[in-house]
Amino acid sequence: MKFSRTLMVLPFFVVLAACQTTGSASKNTTAASTNSSPVASTATSTTTQPTQAATVEVFAASAKKVANYRPVPLDETHTIYVSPHPIFRRTSVASVGAPVQDAQKNVYVRLNLKEHGITALKSVPKGQGFVTVIGGQVASLRGFRKDDGFYFQVRDEAAAQAITEAIVGQKTQ
Repeated sequence: MKFSRTLMVLPFFVVLAACQTTGSASKNTTAASTNSSPVASTATSTTTQPTQAATVEVFAASAKKVANYRPVPLDETHTIYVSPHPIFRRTSVASVGAPVQDAQKNVYVRLNLKEHGITALKSVPKGQGFVTVIGGQVASLRGFRKDDGFYFQVRDEAAAQAITEAIVGQKTQ
């Protein structure tokens, strides 16, 4: 089985548990409030009602063992290795673009990044992938950088819209 297909069967709670950092309650509360800053959206939606914006964290990941990365088993025979700290958080996100679909009908959410987010992404070695966590849940195991954006693959357009609304802090009525 191809590695990329294997990633799609990853139990989300396992990756999430491996990606979480430990700390005191006050540190976690501060981090959550820091990560909840409003992010503009270029995606259009119908009537909206403000809700709390979801956290955004993007971690580096590798199919090969990397020093200091945490092993995360996908199944009995496959493991990925995930960085213990996010490459960037929502504070690096300038805005969220409308969902994008490629020629193979794969759907992506685009995060337009601020300069420090772009720099952080460029620091990830070639050959490594990304784990995107939105609101404490793994949203994607596939992502790439292009220009000033980070794109992560989601199941379909409905999932892309729901994730975009969660990041921006809006809910469609």
